[in-house]
Amino acid sequence: MSDAAHVTAREHGVLRVFHLSYPLSMEAEHMDTSGGLADALGVPALDARDVQIVTLSEIGDMGLAELIRRGYGVSDEDLAPLRARLDALTGKVAILRSGAFGGQPAHLNTEGGARLVATMHEGGAPPPRITAGGGAHESARGTLGTAGGRRAPSNAAMLGRVAMGALVVLFALVALMVWIGG
Repeated sequence: MSDAAHVTAREHGVLRVFHLSYPLSMEAEHMDTSGGLADALGVPALDARDVQIVTLSEIGDMGLAELIRRGYGVSDEDLAPLRARLDALTGKVAILRSGAFGGQPAHLNTEGGARLVATMHEGGAPPPRITAGGGAHESARGTLGTAGGRRAPSNAAMLGRVAMGALVVLFALVALMVWIGG
């Protein structure tokens, strides 16, 4: 990764750890929002589903590096050069996944109230490969929908149509009886 402070629109699987200043950590604790963190990083907003604020005294002997390894699947090889630095931190940190930026490009302020400590890649499946040329792969044909672009109606929809038809027939029979009897 050439610039850890730069987020691209298609970034996937990048994990950033920020050490929070005391005022910012207090705001994050009492306000229970990521607005102050977004302001400190210089971005319009953060998706709270991909932001984790960790009070380091609460994780005990596990240590931050082990939390990241277990919780985010970061490999031991990636963590080895960062382990001592991560485990030496005190106070609070924010762990941000790529999704926190909502797919928007950004250049992060990494030296303010939220100081960038480490950048690494999450474990799991690699990001999807985007190839030049843009054409759909042969294996994807016919899997995105039915012919004509319309979906087949569900069983519930079909049963609803049958019931509606039966009600129309019953209404017609009742109307015929009323007309004959009247």
